[in-house]
Amino acid sequence: MSDEILDEGIKFGPSKDLNSAREIVKLRVKLEEETKAFFHGQIALWALVALQLIGTAIQMVQYEDSLVNTVNVATIGLYCLAAIITYKKPTIGLALGLSLLILLQLIGILDDPWNVIRGLLVKIIIIYYLIVGLSAARKLENTKNMLSYYGILD
Repeated sequence: MSDEILDEGIKFGPSKDLNSAREIVKLRVKLEEETKAFFHGQIALWALVALQLIGTAIQMVQYEDSLVNTVNVATIGLYCLAAIITYKKPTIGLALGLSLLILLQLIGILDDPWNVIRGLLVKIIIIYYLIVGLSAARKLENTKNMLSYYGILD
């Protein structure tokens, strides 16, 4: 019998001993924790969309400046885009949302320095959860890769 015939179609994965079983359990627990932290970041991004939408609606009623309204609607669109991207590319979506938030806050500070203080607690909470979500998204990708190595996630 030829060695080629015996070698075809046989694929050996990682050993399924007790240590790998423990590692898989640890990875699944880690996956749940990281998924929860990622969802917090994703919810913070959607909360940002909702807050921007409320602010834009109030500004549209008070002011009829079409440039400001156009910028606000574009901002809502970009935040929505970032939130939607998180479903396929979590790290990119959260990084885009966080970057956009920081950029808009810096522009707001240049316009009016008191913008730093307005809504400070809400800004801190949203930035915190976006950073937590971004960190968890990176870890989540690594954990999923490890589980796919064991043949758990395909």
